[in-house]
Amino acid sequence: MKRSRLTIKKHQQGVSLVEMLVAMLIGLVVSLAVYGVLNVNEGRKRTTTSINDIDKVGIYTLHQLDQSIRSAGSGLLSGVKSSIGTTDAIDHTLGCQMNAALNGTTLLPASKSLAAPFSNAPSNFRIAPVIILDGAAPAGDDIIMTMSGNGGLSETASKFYDAPQTDSLSLPNLAGFYEKALVLITKPPSNNISPCLIEQVKTGFVAQVGSKTLPLGGAFYQSTINSIALSSFDIDSHVINLGLSPAFQLFGVGENSTLFRYDLLSLPSSDSTPPNPSQFADSIYQMHALYGIYTTVGDPTSLTWVTPTGDYEASKLLAGTSAANATLASIKAIKIGIVMQASLPEKDVVSNKTITLFSGTDQAVTVNLPSNALNRRYKALETAIPLRNGLML
Repeated sequence: MKRSRLTIKKHQQGVSLVEMLVAMLIGLVVSLAVYGVLNVNEGRKRTTTSINDIDKVGIYTLHQLDQSIRSAGSGLLSGVKSSIGTTDAIDHTLGCQMNAALNGTTLLPASKSLAAPFSNAPSNFRIAPVIILDGAAPAGDDIIMTMSGNGGLSETASKFYDAPQTDSLSLPNLAGFYEKALVLITKPPSNNISPCLIEQVKTGFVAQVGSKTLPLGGAFYQSTINSIALSSFDIDSHVINLGLSPAFQLFGVGENSTLFRYDLLSLPSSDSTPPNPSQFADSIYQMHALYGIYTTVGDPTSLTWVTPTGDYEASKLLAGTSAANATLASIKAIKIGIVMQASLPEKDVVSNKTITLFSGTDQAVTVNLPSNALNRRYKALETAIPLRNGLML
C-alpha cells in the first residue's frame, strides 16, 4: 500500500495554477519589454531611413539643377566674341522670341497653357540663360527655366553669306554643322529684339570643302512658323548650332511632392512619349530661388541676392527690349532652396511647423509645413550656383 500511494503521489507532481499564472505574467512582461525595444528600434530605423532617403534625393536634385544652371547660356551667349559687322551676335539672341515646330505642330509660342505645375508659365518664351518664375512665396513654389545648347562645335554664331532659301541657309563655311542638329536663326534687332526660328539640319548632310549651302529638313524644319518665314531673314542674320539635344526646360514642384521637368522642345504629354512634363525627383515639398546680381558692374564683391519680383519679374526680364537684356546680363548667380519631405510617416509630429530658407540673406522665405503631414520628417537644403556663361556678359 505504501509503495502504491508513493507511486500515485509521484505521478501527481507538476505545476500548480499559481505557478502557471506567475510564469504567464513573467512571459507577458518580457514580451512587452521586447516589443518596446523592437518598437523603438523600428522607429529609429524609419527615421534614419527617411533622413537618408531625403538626403540622397536632395543632393541628387541640387546636383542636377547645378549642372543645368551652371551650363545655362552655353552656345547661346558665346557669339559676343565672334561678331561680324557692327552688331554683336549676342544682341540677336538674348531676348529673341523663339518660334519652333515639331512634325508640323507649333511648339513655341505655346498655343495653350502648359500642363501643371507649369500652367502659370508664359506662352511666349524668349532666349535667356536662367529665369525664375515667382510662385508668390510662401504659398507657392518658384519655377526655374534654363536654356543651353550642346552643339559642341561651331557654338559661336555664323553670319549669313547670302540670303536664305526656303529650305537652306547660305553660310561662309559649314565647319561644325552636322546632320539632324538644331539651329537657331536670328536677325538684327530694330527697336526690340526680333523673333528667332529653331530649324533642323537635313538628315544625311555632310559638310563638303568649299560648300556654302546648309540644307534644312527633318522633324523640326518648317519654312514658316507663326507667320515668321525663313525667307524674311536677311544677309545680316546669324545662325547658331544648338546640337542634337539642346536643353530648353522648366523645373517646378507639383502634386505629391514631386519635382517635374518640362521640355520646351517636346510635344505635351498627350502627344509625346516619354511624357512631358516628366517626373524629375520626388520627396520635394517646395522649391524657391533668388537671383544673385552685381550691384557694381564687374565687381564680384558687390554680389547681392534679390527676389524674382519688381525689376526682376519674369515678364519684365522677357520683355525683349535692350533694357530687359541689360537686366538679364546683371544676373550672375542663382541661389536655390528646397524643402524635402520624407515619404514615411512617423508616430511623432514635428515641433516646428515652419522652415526658413535663405536665412543668411535679406530675402528669407518662411515655408509653412502642411498641417495634415506633420508626422513626416522635413529638411531644408540650399546651394548657390554661379552662371558660368553669364559671367562673360
